[in-house]
Amino acid sequence: MTQSTSSSNASTPSQPGKSLEQRLMVAVRIRPLRLSENHRVLHSVDNKMVVMEDDGDKNDVLRQKRGGEKQYVYDAVFGEDSTQEMVYATTSASLVTDVLMGYNATVFAYGATGSGKTHTMVGNSQQPGIMVRALNDLFKAVKDADEPDQFSVSQQLCA
Repeated sequence: MTQSTSSSNASTPSQPGKSLEQRLMVAVRIRPLRLSENHRVLHSVDNKMVVMEDDGDKNDVLRQKRGGEKQYVYDAVFGEDSTQEMVYATTSASLVTDVLMGYNATVFAYGATGSGKTHTMVGNSQQPGIMVRALNDLFKAVKDADEPDQFSVSQQLCA
C-alpha cells in the first residue's frame, strides 16, 4: 500500500492533516498463512521493520554468500493479526480530511496474486477495507458539513 497527496491548487490550507506532513507512505501488510503453506518467510519485527528469510537451496553457492535473511524498513508494517480498522486508521484516514481541503490523494495496493490486496482495499461486509471506509468517512463529512453543496464528488474508472 502506498499513500500520496498533492495540492490541486496553489493555496495552502490553514490546518493540514497529518498525511500532508508525509508526501508518500509505504506500508506492508503480512497476510496469515494458508493451510497449504507450512513456513513463513516474512516476519514482522516491529511496526516498521520486516525480516525476510532466504529459504532457498542451502547448497547454492551464490545464496551462501548472500546471507540467510534481509531486513527492510517501511513507514508502517502490519502483522497478520492487524485489523482492517488499524490499517485504515494508520495509512488512509487522514487523507479524507486532506481531500475535503482540496488536495488530491491516492491509495493503491501492490502485490502478487493472492497476497491480500482486494481484502485490504475492499474487504467484506463484516470487515470493510480502505476504500469502503474512506468513502463512508468522505460522504459522512460532506453530509455533516456546514455547506454540503460546496463539495463535488466524482468517480473516474481506469480500465
